[in-house]
Amino acid sequence: MENEEIEISLQDITKVLKKRWKLIIIPAILAAIITALIGFFSHKTYESYAILKIGYSGSKSIESIPELNVIMQSLPMLKEIAGKLDVADLDIADNDEDFALSLKKTLFYQDSSGLLQISASASTPQKAQKKIQVVMDIIVDRHKLLYEASEKRINKAVRYVKETISPVPLSSGINEFISELTCVEVSPVLLVKPVPRKIKNKVVTVFIIVLFLSIVGSFYLEGKENRK
Repeated sequence: MENEEIEISLQDITKVLKKRWKLIIIPAILAAIITALIGFFSHKTYESYAILKIGYSGSKSIESIPELNVIMQSLPMLKEIAGKLDVADLDIADNDEDFALSLKKTLFYQDSSGLLQISASASTPQKAQKKIQVVMDIIVDRHKLLYEASEKRINKAVRYVKETISPVPLSSGINEFISELTCVEVSPVLLVKPVPRKIKNKVVTVFIIVLFLSIVGSFYLEGKENRK
C-alpha cells in the first residue's frame, strides 16, 4: 500500500511538471539572463593593497591589529578618511555619513603574519590606491602620537626606577624595552586588472533559486485548481 502511494505521488509530480514546464523553466531562464546582463554591464571593480609593520613601545605593540580594525571601521574614523577623499569621484550621495558608511564596504584590514595588510576596492585602480594611501597616512600619524605619548610614560617610569633603585638590577627589564615606530613594509600597490566578477556563480545561483520557486508556485496553482 505504501509503495502504491509513493508511485501515485511520483506520477502526480511528473504530471504537474509536464503540464507547467513553461511556467517553471521560462522564469528561471529569464532571471539567469538578466543576472548575466547586469553582471556583464556593471562597473568593473579594482583593488589595491599595502602592508604596514605595527610599531612597538615598551615591548608592547602600539596598537593590536584587532583593535585597529575596530577603530578604523568606526564612524568617526570613516568620516576622517572620507574627508580626505574626493566625494564627487566616487559616485555617491553628497553626504558625509553616507560616504563614510560606503567606505566601510570597500576597506579591509587583515593580520598577515603579524603585519597589517590594508586592502581597498574602487571603480578605478587609481581611486583604490588613493584610498590605501589616505588610510596608511592616518594610521601612521595616529601611531606616531600614541608612540610619543607611550615613550613619555616609559621614560618617566624609567627615571623613577633609576632614582629609587640604585643600582638597577638586570632582572628589572628596564633595558629590555623595544621602541619602534609603525612603518610601511609594502607601499600601495596599483593593480591594473579588475577583480573577477564571478558572473557564472551568480547566474547559476539565481537560476536554481528561481527554478525552485517556480516549481513551488506550480504545485500551489495546481492544488488551487484541484480544489475548485
